[in-house]
Amino acid sequence: MFTPMSRSFSPQYLEKIKLDRETMAVLAKVHEYKGKQALYQEAIPELLKELRQSAIIQSADYSNRIEGVILTADRVDAVLREGAQPKNRDEQEVLGYKQALDQIHQHHNAMEMSPNLVRQIHRDLMRFSPEPGGEWKRSPNHIIAAYPDGTQEVRFETVPPYLVEKEMGDLALGFQNAWNDVMNDRLLLIAAYVLDFLCIHPFHDGNGRAARLLTLLLLYKADFQVGQFISLERIIENTKADYYHALAASDKGWHEGKHDLNPWLRYLAQVLLAAYRELEDKTGQVNLPTRTEEIMAAIGRLPNAFKAADVIALCPQIPAQTIRNTLSALGEEGHIHATGKGRGSGWEKTKSEN
Repeated sequence: MFTPMSRSFSPQYLEKIKLDRETMAVLAKVHEYKGKQALYQEAIPELLKELRQSAIIQSADYSNRIEGVILTADRVDAVLREGAQPKNRDEQEVLGYKQALDQIHQHHNAMEMSPNLVRQIHRDLMRFSPEPGGEWKRSPNHIIAAYPDGTQEVRFETVPPYLVEKEMGDLALGFQNAWNDVMNDRLLLIAAYVLDFLCIHPFHDGNGRAARLLTLLLLYKADFQVGQFISLERIIENTKADYYHALAASDKGWHEGKHDLNPWLRYLAQVLLAAYRELEDKTGQVNLPTRTEEIMAAIGRLPNAFKAADVIALCPQIPAQTIRNTLSALGEEGHIHATGKGRGSGWEKTKSEN
């Protein structure tokens, strides 16, 4: 039944995957919000600093709430804000998550995805816990469904311990190959990596929390910045039933490589969309510049004579054709005028714009 291979990153799976219309619509909206990130950071750095500090505390608190670990508000403040020593295992787990989160926020650019990095993140996560961190599991840890009448059953059989090291190596290799292919949507790859990680369940304990830390790290690497300002873990905890439902819907058939990534990908995209909308609400008092204003500001930073490519380089969040159309419109309005023809053509600022 268990054949060591990269499930979601096998060529056969990636080539055949089909996204449903609902998933594609949510992905498109998330990518649209991603394009606005730089505007928020330029407009309101002080507010974003406050949001970042709050998000770290909330993420440490709510990621553990998902696992049933709930601290009182006074202990959250004492342990996470004031630096008090944890008094019990629950507080140890929350503090471990917070410090692992800090490492990702501060050093994500230097973190290269590999099985060793995954083990290091888990080691940081479990730093204050009596359970050893960073070691692959040595006994089965299947996902159990518990019912209101007190009965339980195995909902999903995770990868057996003797295959974990090979599976995690295959996952890292398959993921990196897919990541290097510019034709792949990176949000899809993040969802696929996290799903495979959870199906492998490589550690005895802390897999869910490690998965959420890895999600944030990969979002950073794909330039989805919202997770540093809005707690994704809080949104997940508030939609916990949907979280587990999406995972259960997507891990069916995983061992055979016949699973449907759509439910889990759509859920992750919906979490990001909710976070971006919350960020927009919190920063709504700021008048963000229009694309034309952005382009004019970029022109202001360029020499008197410039080319469209110079503006495109300064405005990577704006489609190149939109920039070219805007330059033509600015030319008609007299703000700039065209010079040269063909490949040698360019623009010059009018005297009043210098």
